[in-house]
Amino acid sequence: MAALDRLIFIHPSRRPDISNLDALPFPAWDLIDVEKYKKIWREHHGYYSMNMVTTRGCPYHCNWCAKPIWGQRYNSRSAENVAAEMKWLKENFAPDHIWFADDIFGLKPNWVEKFAELLRENNSAIPFKCLKRADLVTEKTALALAKASCKTVWLGAESGSQKILDAMDKGDKVEDIYRAAELLHKNGIEVGFFLQFGYPGEGWDDVQKTLKMVRECAPDDIGISVSYPLPGTKFFERVKMELGEKQNWVDSDDLAMLYHGPFPQGILSHPACTCPSRIPVTPCVPKK
Repeated sequence: MAALDRLIFIHPSRRPDISNLDALPFPAWDLIDVEKYKKIWREHHGYYSMNMVTTRGCPYHCNWCAKPIWGQRYNSRSAENVAAEMKWLKENFAPDHIWFADDIFGLKPNWVEKFAELLRENNSAIPFKCLKRADLVTEKTALALAKASCKTVWLGAESGSQKILDAMDKGDKVEDIYRAAELLHKNGIEVGFFLQFGYPGEGWDDVQKTLKMVRECAPDDIGISVSYPLPGTKFFERVKMELGEKQNWVDSDDLAMLYHGPFPQGILSHPACTCPSRIPVTPCVPKK
């Protein structure tokens, strides 16, 4: 506690993390006007989705990812607890779709398989989308995701260049992305790619490798961003001396570079870097 001109500032110590997430109650959807929520969803999207979260934190080390709350800590709800919530949502609110908002869905070994089994036993599956690391998608998990009624998996692909993935401290390989996309498509699951452009050290040949990966893996959807330096990250510390007057998200335009990146502003609109949704695609073949 510190006093300044009779103003008192309290600096609370960090509370202990809740490791037993199953002890928490289900979200208080009764505080929401669900009918209004449902109406707006259907008017704008043609279906009605609700959110679920199964974990807190992420144990990986991508150097552009800010983790001001959980840091490297990671805690997960049990498959039984999450399946029970989905059953509760289905019986009480009947959503058409679920978005799992976790950084990584089903990280623990055999979690997805158990989850799928429980949903099938109780006839409580709802189509859903989730986020996963490419290197965590195996034949076993892809099959389990399909059995659990997974509709879409978003992968943090980021780049088709191994040099750039290594510079980001991603900890996975380009071939992992190819294999994950192939396995998910094989099991009837849509694939989304998150892609970044403009990371320090990225050259035009690296961009072309990313576009090649998109052509060959044919994701069903993509999300493109420029590399964004978030305070508290190693990436931010690396480029902070290159930041101009605009250093905050609210100051930046869509796809606006906030530091002196490897390409000039507007490069993503260049014809040679056309939106991958308009790039001719071929079936995904694992990279050798």
